[in-house]
Formats: sequence, C-alpha cells, structure tokens
Amino acid sequence: MVVVDPVGNAYVTGETFSFNTFPTRSALQAACRAVPATGACSGDVFATKMNASGSGLIFSTYLGGTSVDAASGIALDTAGDIYVTGSTGSLDFPVQNALEGGLFGGGVSDGFVMKLGASGSALMYSRYLGGGDADSASSIAVVSPGVAYVTGRTSSSDFPVVNATQPAIGGGLCGDPAVPFPCADAFLTRLDPGGAATFSSYFGGSSDDQGLGMAVHEEGPDAPAYLTGVTSSTDLPTAKPLQATFGGGIDDAFVVKIGEPQVLPVAIDIKPNAFPNTVNLGSGGTVAVAIFSTSSFDAATVDPTSVTLASAPVRLRGQGTPMASLEHVNGDGLLDLVLHVSTQSLELSAEDVEAILNGVTFDGAAIQGADTVRIVP
Repeated sequence: MVVVDPVGNAYVTGETFSFNTFPTRSALQAACRAVPATGACSGDVFATKMNASGSGLIFSTYLGGTSVDAASGIALDTAGDIYVTGSTGSLDFPVQNALEGGLFGGGVSDGFVMKLGASGSALMYSRYLGGGDADSASSIAVVSPGVAYVTGRTSSSDFPVVNATQPAIGGGLCGDPAVPFPCADAFLTRLDPGGAATFSSYFGGSSDDQGLGMAVHEEGPDAPAYLTGVTSSTDLPTAKPLQATFGGGIDDAFVVKIGEPQVLPVAIDIKPNAFPNTVNLGSGGTVAVAIFSTSSFDAATVDPTSVTLASAPVRLRGQGTPMASLEHVNGDGLLDLVLHVSTQSLELSAEDVEAILNGVTFDGAAIQGADTVRIVP
C-alpha cells in the first residue's frame, strides 16, 4: 500500500518477515519482534517514507508485536502525519496514548490503527480495534483535522459500536453446517484526532460481508464516508439502490454512503402547560421541560444525563441522580419525561425567543426538540 504527499514523497506500508534485514532508517523499532518460542519473525508491519526521486529513505521502521501483524492501508493528513491500519494477532502490539482500544479484544486477530508524526519519529497514538472474535481492518481515509475513517471485517458480536447505524452484527453462521464459523460483517469506524471512536457501526446482512475500500471527499469531522466491499448476503441493507437484489454467484460487490445518524425530532414543552414560557435567568432556580411520548416514540428511552436545554445539563439531586420523572403531561395517556435544568446554566440572552433541547436515547439515537421562551430580567 502506498500514498504520496504533495511534494512527491512516497509512504509505503505492508508486512515483512525479515528478522533484521529489512531496510530501516530513524526507526521507532529496529527489528522484528521475534516469537519467544522459536526466535523467528512471524510478520511485522513496516512503514517507510521515500524521497520524491526514489533514491533514498527518509525513515523506515518495523512496527509490531510477537505474533502476526500486517498492514493493509495507509493515509496522510494535511499536516503530514501518517495513519496505518491492518490486523494484529499480538497481545503485545505497540499501543500508545490509547484512551480506548488499549487491550487485545480476542479471537485470532484484531484490527489496529496507528498515527505516526510526520517525521516518523513518534507514535502519536496506536490502538486495537476489535471484539472477541476475528477482526481485521483493510482501508483507511483521513480528513482534516486528523479524523480517520477505517473499514474492514468483523465476526465479533461485541465489536465496539458508537452512534451506530447498525448496532448489532447481521451475520449468522457460515461454512460447512457440520463445522460452521461466524459470518463476518463489514464495519465502519471514525476516530477523532486523538484516536477515540466517535462513530462505529456494523454494515452487513445474514451472510459474509467485508469492507475493502473507502473514501471521504469532504473536509471536517462529520463528513459522510463511502464504503465498498464484497457481500454474499441476500439481505444486505440497501437504500436508493441501483441494484436492489443479490446478483448471484458467490459474492456481489457493494457500495454504500454512510453519513451521521439522523437526529430524531421530538416535541417538547418548556414550563409544561404554561404560556408564555417565561424564564428568569437570574432566579437561581430550575426550569422544567417535558419531552413528549408519541405512538412511535417513548420518552422513557431518553437518557436524562445526556439531555441539555440551551446547553444547560439536567440538574442533579444530592445523590447525583438527575432531576427527572415520568409524568402524564399533555393528557394523551402516555407517560412523558419531565426534566429540570438550572436557569443560571442556560446559554440564553434577552434577545432569544427559542431554546433547543438535545439528548441521546439509551441505545444511542440522537434527539432534538425546540420550544419558545420569553426571557425576563
């Protein structure tokens, strides 16, 4: 795998079985980390930067643990930092600044993602990406300001998901019915500049699916991602399909555009059953807000600790529990969620005539609602 920077320097990654003869320069790791039992190199990642003429190495290094490690994707950000992804079976894979993904998840392999500084002299972060079964990453794309998108395949029912469009694995059992193995789904994970996941989702049907390549064409942390790969699932999730059904044979290709999960609009009532919704920002008290249940939405599914009204969080009681209750507010027979926020924490001014409520349900779906307000001294 290779990528080229604006001045023509080439960055190459892959796998090497050479114990200490792979060409290195300014190396973070000077040799393959040998298997303790045999002293042999079972395979390490390498990352190499060559000058624009191809006549010399700027840096070149091994990266890996004492089991099988292989890189399958490389990308650059606008600052010249280098991102490498692939798979590792090493329990001692080099991990750095991992706020999450610091431990091997299990199975024969995990995916990994690492970020090297532009000079190649330091790991800015390095982390595992996987669950308790087999996982591997195959492709990576990066947008400003250092947001990385990774795809691959996972057979893990506990693959880490965050704000997922598909929160559970779709695959069942594949292979010989007498000796089945778990089917894999494709996955898409977005990492912030520090390597923490801000979005991570399965993508797949009931058979075997794998993400092989991806691209992101818009700058910014919320850019939609374009994912391609192969599937043997006849029930792969589709939307606005050019081809809506499986074509036959062993596999079909697929292409999907995945954006941010849609925000679910909810109806709210600030100072329930009062009008106008007068708010005194200097009162030192609280203001109530109700989130209404409907036939298709249960307000009890909202996590009270996630809710903000005009950026003010729900006030906590002495025991640290949120001031929240389920009540019949609007007479429709459905229980609504009533929350209390501190008036002094509301980010409102005398000119504001509307307050926005944001929150998340317990299963990770974003919600948003709005109601009028009248600010008084």
